[in-house]
Amino acid sequence: VLHTATRVELRDSAHADAHLRRAAALAGLVRQSIDRLREGVTNGRTPPDRAVSASIDELDRYLAVPVEEDGFVTTSLPDDVGDPAAWRASMVEVVAEVLRPALVEYRSCLEGEVGPEARSADRAGLCWLPDGDELYAMVVRSQTSTDLTPDEIHALGIERLATIEAEMAGLAPGVLGVRNPAEVRSRLRDDPALRFCSGDDIIAVAETAIERALAVAPSWFGRLPVANVVVRAIPELEAVGGPRAYYDIARAGGEPATYWANTSKPTDTPTYDAEAVAFHEAVPGHHLQLSIALELEGLHLFRKLTLAPAYAEGWGLYAEALADEMGLYSDDLQRLGRLSLEAMRAARLVVDTGLHKKGWDRRRAIAFVLDNTAWPTADATKEVDRYLAIPGQALSYAVGQREFVRLRRRAQTHLGSAFDIGAFHDVVLGEGTLPLDVLSAHVERWLTTGAAGT
Repeated sequence: VLHTATRVELRDSAHADAHLRRAAALAGLVRQSIDRLREGVTNGRTPPDRAVSASIDELDRYLAVPVEEDGFVTTSLPDDVGDPAAWRASMVEVVAEVLRPALVEYRSCLEGEVGPEARSADRAGLCWLPDGDELYAMVVRSQTSTDLTPDEIHALGIERLATIEAEMAGLAPGVLGVRNPAEVRSRLRDDPALRFCSGDDIIAVAETAIERALAVAPSWFGRLPVANVVVRAIPELEAVGGPRAYYDIARAGGEPATYWANTSKPTDTPTYDAEAVAFHEAVPGHHLQLSIALELEGLHLFRKLTLAPAYAEGWGLYAEALADEMGLYSDDLQRLGRLSLEAMRAARLVVDTGLHKKGWDRRRAIAFVLDNTAWPTADATKEVDRYLAIPGQALSYAVGQREFVRLRRRAQTHLGSAFDIGAFHDVVLGEGTLPLDVLSAHVERWLTTGAAGT
């Protein structure tokens, strides 16, 4: 609800009128969600208790905002709305009398019906549900679009963590003065000198990193998006408990795409991986990937907007490493930060499969993250709760990156000296978001139909 309210762009009066109707219709969607929750309780398919409590907290924050300050009410109106005051009065009525009562019902259902039956911390994974193993296998296939099994993914994560740890040990002495992996993680986790001083600093680092990336991107990509990308702070209400950063595609009417940065707690936000986050979310990451897809001609709209998780997040993680090849990181501390983030993505493979396939409890999962990454306890806890709430999504990053790397090596081997990195990137970004198996077939067709002549 919050995301819808703060992201909508009303282009004309007809769109504004439709927004009133959509806001009212959301109440029906909320009540359908209540029915689904009750059905889940009846069938023994309940969410983790931490997801329930977090949802209640978010609802409480939203419902505490005065109706007149609600994002649905305060959204910017187009110039052709004849009576803006009347429109806002109508939206106040919709929010107060239709939408919020439905959300109060939803909250009541969570607290009174779902919460008491929710999965506890010691049995939080899907494997504790009826047919849990079958459910998780379906989730893994959906999120990765591969035939990798949970056990194979678990082993892949452990293997990747060892490789990343060795890479970090090569950089850390020159940057932090320590080599021992535990000491490296401790410094990155606890050193206040490696934290931002202000939200403005977070914005400035992101803007500078993206500017550098845009300047050299033509040497690495044949096709670049027309849309620009700007950096903005996530709205305060949404920032509390929100992600570190995320990306929104460009709006209709020439508005730029947006890299949203969470500036709510700068002194808790690491400086050392800020560039990697910007490269992942913006350039050469999601901005190139998603904006290029949106601008492709002859591609159905659903192909432009629908996301295959492993493709989308795999590209983002591939882009973080590609940025190093492009010479974009400002120093070795930022390069070390990139590896630290990649360790988190490898740990996700182990933790997600541990929770949902191997029956790990929440405490064991958090301990694994703390033992193998530089993330502080609060962030590690938030990450694990995210994996519990969205099974399998954590697998998409490293599994997707692995496939982009494999396909690039396959193209390099096949084409030899004729390989062109820009042409390869245009191929993998040139059909919108694809499942990984479809992407592999697409690249193979390119290689067998005259790629060397492109």
